[in-house]
Amino acid sequence: MIEMKSRNDILKDLLINEAEELERLIPLIKKLVRIKERTGEPYIISKEKFTQRESIALYLIGKYFSYELGKSDSTSASNKEISKNLSLGRNVTNARLKDLEKDRLVERIERGKWIFNMIELEVFLKNLLKRKKIGD
Repeated sequence: MIEMKSRNDILKDLLINEAEELERLIPLIKKLVRIKERTGEPYIISKEKFTQRESIALYLIGKYFSYELGKSDSTSASNKEISKNLSLGRNVTNARLKDLEKDRLVERIERGKWIFNMIELEVFLKNLLKRKKIGD
């Protein structure tokens, strides 16, 4: 006899276990960005390897995890904060954020405040690691 799955059993396949996802992604993230313990500021590993666009994305990923660790009061960063911490001009920062927004990697949550689109995290990390030939 064929067993029929209930609607809830079918829908359970859509659920993700955030702890398992983090456990799987943290080794990738650690190769690219860390969080300064004292300040909570994101620290991009070997920043000189990355384009301005990649550095901004990594900074925003770092902001998210800084918040999750209780080291920051927000997952977002302003244009000014990003410019200052990455030593980029404001116009350059604004232009790269627009590029990232077009690629759906970042989202503007209010005027001048940006977050990384965490749905794209795994694909972004894997592609970046592969492109930059950053090993296992």
